Amino acid sequence: MQEKVIETIDLENGLVLTLYDRSKKIGADRWLVHIDAAVEVPVDRAPASDVEKYRFELGDVAVFTAPHKRNFIDEPMKEEVHAELVRSIQETIRPYLSHPDFPGRFIHRAYVESLRKKSPYPDA
Repeated sequence: MQEKVIETIDLENGLVLTLYDRSKKIGADRWLVHIDAAVEVPVDRAPASDVEKYRFELGDVAVFTAPHKRNFIDEPMKEEVHAELVRSIQETIRPYLSHPDFPGRFIHRAYVESLRKKSPYPDA
């Protein structure tokens, strides 16, 4: 699978949104158009009182990703669908990721999810 950085966007809260093109050909003239939005969130962006417990569980950085995919796209439509997915990310995901509270909330959610996955009862 090919992967290339399409764009990096500096967000208002100091984070950087990176858009990756992970599209691939799946047939003679068909494509899986796949754009990933990713943001590396430093753990030290969490509330100061919780940073050490988050760092112990998550390391120094947690990565938010949001895949956007369209499957079985006709080759002549590939570029149009690609542009549509990038536009969708800009309009819907970017405002969410730019919010001043996003880093702290995301770090907390990643922490809880990590603990849940380690639990012998992860669905409880």
